[in-house]
Amino acid sequence: MATTLFSTLYPDILPYVPGCSGLLVDQHLIRAARMFCRDSQAWRHNIPLITVASGR
Repeated sequence: MATTLFSTLYPDILPYVPGCSGLLVDQHLIRAARMFCRDSQAWRHNIPLITVASGR
């Protein structure tokens, strides 16, 4: 099973939200993932992916 740190996405996100903390970015990434799973019903399929908030 793959593990992806949210912090690997920071270089793509932080330039568009100057002054935003990594913790706030993590909260929004978690919310986006939950909304995606809810709206797409992806939760019905086994997707081997683990994400980890870095707390940066």
